[in-house]
Amino acid sequence: MMQKLFGFMILALLAVPGSALAKDSPVLATYHTDNCCLPPEFAHEINVTILQDGTLTLVRCEQYATEGPGCKTRRAMLTEDAMVAIRAAAEASGLAIDPASRAPGDEIPIGGGSTSGTVVLDGVEIVLLPFPVTEDAERVRSVLSAIRGAIPARLNRFIEE
Repeated sequence: MMQKLFGFMILALLAVPGSALAKDSPVLATYHTDNCCLPPEFAHEINVTILQDGTLTLVRCEQYATEGPGCKTRRAMLTEDAMVAIRAAAEASGLAIDPASRAPGDEIPIGGGSTSGTVVLDGVEIVLLPFPVTEDAERVRSVLSAIRGAIPARLNRFIEE
């Protein structure tokens, strides 16, 4: 009896389209910030992933950790308005059609932190460079600001510490 039930469950799962079995929806945006080359006791790195379904995952790692006790993970759901704001900023930036260019090496600051990210708009990944050329800086900054603004206020303490 148990084998029959198990067999029916397997058949039912095989009949479901692959996307319905997917654990996560596609990525809408990512956001990364770090404070670069500080001594370990002051170093931190933050990675945020926002999925198309509004699921947000924030991971903050301290002292150059990449997992375990040195990293804290927080989750939240974004409002539809927050996701629309990200898409609108990405669209208005024109970066999908005219991507930002990276600043030449001699214009990239030595030391200090950086912020970067991505947005997927109509299947096109828009790369938000940490150090774009001056002409592209405002377009990149506007999209990064929209992503940062979408992160719920209750998570600010994990970003601003």
